[in-house]
Amino acid sequence: MGWPRTDMGQVTSQDAVALSQAQANIASVTQKQHIHIDLGTERATCTVQASLLFQPSQSVRAWRLWTGDDTSATFMDSRIDAPECIREAYIVRQEGVFLIVPPSRSQKDAILLSLTLYLQTPLVHHAPKAPCSMQCPVLRCKQNTLSCELYAYEGHEIEVMANPPLASQAWTPSTTNAEQQQLTATFSETDVLGLQWMPISGRGTNTLRSKSAHVTYYTNASIVHKWSDTLGAHMPWAVFDMDVHVSMTQAYVETMTREARLDLSVDMHGDTSAQWDTLSVDGGPSIARQTPTNLSLWVDVHLACGSFGAPAPVPLQLVLHGRMSLALQGRSNAPRLTLPSLCLPTDQITSEYVLRHAPWSEGTAAYTLDVLEPMQAAQDLQRVGRTPARIAAGNLIVRWRPTNESHSEVLTPMKIAPTSVQHTVWPGASEACHRVFVHARELVPGAYTLCLLPCEPSSIQVVRGGQKSVRTYTVRRAPQAPFDRVYEVRLGVDEPLDLVDVQLDFVSRRLDFERPLFAGGVASYLLQVGTKPSYTTRFHVSDAHVAYDDTNSARWTHIPPSTPCRIRVTLSQSDARPFPYVPVAVGFLCAVAACLATIWAYGAHTTARQLSMRIDALAMALDVDFTDGQWLASADAPYTPVPGVASSWRLPWFPLA
Repeated sequence: MGWPRTDMGQVTSQDAVALSQAQANIASVTQKQHIHIDLGTERATCTVQASLLFQPSQSVRAWRLWTGDDTSATFMDSRIDAPECIREAYIVRQEGVFLIVPPSRSQKDAILLSLTLYLQTPLVHHAPKAPCSMQCPVLRCKQNTLSCELYAYEGHEIEVMANPPLASQAWTPSTTNAEQQQLTATFSETDVLGLQWMPISGRGTNTLRSKSAHVTYYTNASIVHKWSDTLGAHMPWAVFDMDVHVSMTQAYVETMTREARLDLSVDMHGDTSAQWDTLSVDGGPSIARQTPTNLSLWVDVHLACGSFGAPAPVPLQLVLHGRMSLALQGRSNAPRLTLPSLCLPTDQITSEYVLRHAPWSEGTAAYTLDVLEPMQAAQDLQRVGRTPARIAAGNLIVRWRPTNESHSEVLTPMKIAPTSVQHTVWPGASEACHRVFVHARELVPGAYTLCLLPCEPSSIQVVRGGQKSVRTYTVRRAPQAPFDRVYEVRLGVDEPLDLVDVQLDFVSRRLDFERPLFAGGVASYLLQVGTKPSYTTRFHVSDAHVAYDDTNSARWTHIPPSTPCRIRVTLSQSDARPFPYVPVAVGFLCAVAACLATIWAYGAHTTARQLSMRIDALAMALDVDFTDGQWLASADAPYTPVPGVASSWRLPWFPLA
């Protein structure tokens, strides 16, 4: 029998060397394994019985069974039967559980080892009605069986889930208690066996809950002026841009399911005049899907609540994005407002507000923002400015208090950040015509500043989204940088719009001009110059991608808000069509090659004719007739040179007789 050893002082030097080189592939020597689990109400006891077969060896070997970080199980005791070893095999606990196998008695027979491990692990209880779960470390083995007995569940039908899933699952009478049922099954190879169970009669809804939650309201409050058809003027509206960060801990579901429903709602505290312009939810990896209402989510239970006794990897986190507007006309001179709060299915919730007064205009604000509740100890009222104020409270009550400048009703339009701008320039003799297409998305009702132009626009056309109404107007401003004379283009939107396209036309006196200035920034800006084919265009810019092709364009990307840029374009008339140097050179080379070929052919023909004439002259001098065939040399007669004939006249292809 081997007992657990917890310190290296009980390990020999040879065993210490083997322990430092411990093998992890225990599945290669494990023949079969049986797991017996007794499930109580607070904890579970696990008995692991395995048969291991080792090849004979003269040295000590060590095998890693599992690490201590896999589960929360506690190793209690062990029993080892290995008669083929020269001494006892035993268990070492050192940053895990290791099996030390001594050398075998014989070098021919394999070592058959019977291993029994006794473990204890706590049960994971999320809530009284939530399923219970546990984890048990096991040996990696291909042949695994399970027997499980549940106590304190007499008379209840139990639903069990496992990871990995159980096969051949069946309920059989217990061997220790005739009234008790035990679960028998098989499972596949794994390192950790996870179980989850609950009585079928105790099933609840699939609504996700949590024991605690923390909510942080990041809020930018401002006053904007929107057009009122009833009053025929721009009236003040309180606008709250909110990013609500939610973190839920110890989430649970009162049933065994893989997806749970999470319902969110926003408490307006009885203020029916407040309305949400936009409202959406941005979930993390735990969010499986969303319903069309945007406030009902389906959550992955294994990621949000943990799986089979394992804790959740991260708390359930999500972000609620919304813009709420509230009309201030018809209210008191100092309207009192209660900020909306988020309702969550949780037992305990803590909330805090990060509030900031962010006016749309950079000028003097017409209103100041005060916090009425909760009151601070040092002062009755807390004024909120541009610096965010962090306030821990469940509900927050604020007040807009007009300043001395509020009677002027200064128009504070919102800023548009176009998705793309296409600017086309047609240069003329003494002036240049400009056409600017501006594409914007998702506009809520209100007044907007589109852009600043260096020249007064000649026309403005707005392409309406559907049947929505858009009013356009321009306001001439006093001279200011970066332009000498600035003209502001504003839009008045009465209803929410998904898409707005604006066409602006203006004329400049020269091609040295300022790019339209967008206060909200531009994602993509394309400048094109339309010229005749006989002209060459050059852009004198440093921060743009310039392409000299059929388009003659310059492109800027991600222009920051209110970024001025002076553009200078030069046009030069192109010369006559350039002389085709390459084709002429190729033609000249071809002509030279043809002449050389003709000269060579003529020389070869002349040489051959001279040679033929010399041969005929020689034949006449020797009185030889080449046409009778007698000049051909016989195969038997040797060649005899003719006296008096120079050897230089002998040609190899014309043998002489």
